[in-house]
Amino acid sequence: MNKLDINDAIEREDEHHIERHNHFMEVKKTKKIDLLFVGDSITRRWLESPQMWNYFFARHNPENFGVGSDTIQNLKWRLLNGEIDDLNPKIVVLLIGTNNLPEYTDDEICEGISGIVEILKNSIPDTKIILMGLLPRAADDKCDNYIKTIQQINKKLLRLSKDKNLMFLDIGEGYMDSNNSVKRDLMPDGIHLIEPGYKIWGEIIQPIIDKNI
Repeated sequence: MNKLDINDAIEREDEHHIERHNHFMEVKKTKKIDLLFVGDSITRRWLESPQMWNYFFARHNPENFGVGSDTIQNLKWRLLNGEIDDLNPKIVVLLIGTNNLPEYTDDEICEGISGIVEILKNSIPDTKIILMGLLPRAADDKCDNYIKTIQQINKKLLRLSKDKNLMFLDIGEGYMDSNNSVKRDLMPDGIHLIEPGYKIWGEIIQPIIDKNI
């Protein structure tokens, strides 16, 4: 199968994606959202640690628009199909790209993320954007060293952030041990965070949000 263009907006047809998209479309009609997280399962799984989420963010009218298994292209489709229409959050936290790692180069992933940033800037121009660097990921049968690619991506995302006047946050070092491997006590499956991992993220990002919201 040919690789899909990183700049395409691609709708998923699975039940999880449809349910989440419809939920977000309803939520935004009734809730004031000042802090919006968008991304894939790493963002969505904040909701599995609700006490942590509330501790760090509840006072800022937060909402979580993460969808498990989303690629850059899937998130692009969601943003272009109503999820941020008529919203005006003070801050958006963007983390996306890990699900593109097995098939795409660092340049392609950065190009795709840049496209997401442009959508956000055009749709919600008064919103400040915190662009997260990709988190480390353990090797699997598709790649024996994601870490090197992620480091290259994050260097380029830093430059993108400077060019686009974004806040850039790379917290990956906190999830790696002295052997440059993923800490399994924070990411047991090598990709997804559990509560102690979200605590690290929350402690770092909370002061930035408090200062800028």
